[in-house]
Amino acid sequence: MTLQSPQQIITLLEQNELFQKWFFQHPQAYLSHLFLPINEQIAPLSDWELGYFDPTSQKITVFVPLENNDFEIKPADDVFKQETSTVETLAINTFNLTLDVLFPLIAEKLKTYFPKEQIGNGFLIIQTLNNITLYNVTFITRSIQFINLKINAQTGVLESHQTIELLDKKQPSAN
Repeated sequence: MTLQSPQQIITLLEQNELFQKWFFQHPQAYLSHLFLPINEQIAPLSDWELGYFDPTSQKITVFVPLENNDFEIKPADDVFKQETSTVETLAINTFNLTLDVLFPLIAEKLKTYFPKEQIGNGFLIIQTLNNITLYNVTFITRSIQFINLKINAQTGVLESHQTIELLDKKQPSAN
């Protein structure tokens, strides 16, 4: 599999007849994110999926690349966000770091902030939050946690890191 750059996959999608027909019916829609599943070696498991948000319906439509530069369209779905947040436009010119630079940076930050964690598969999302375009990367760990890094897509600066517990670690009480 040859991974396209985000800019290349966006261009391919915008030239695609399926997308053009869809966009004609959803002219208010805009690019909101790119999604890339990655493995524990921080290598892509497939190509980018592209999400377009339609403010009229408040739904996200995802386009998945296929062979021969074609795409399939997933049914529009609800947005995973907090009630008070807005889905921001992802501008193609707001992310400068190439994956050749980003992937080693992610590996370095994981060692720095999560040195004891054994990571499994995860995903990378390029999105804009609070007017900052981010590479938002999340992995599940062997200890059943999510670990997350948010890296500024223009500067490479780490904006935040966190661990999210998936299990309640309280011991059950004896009856």
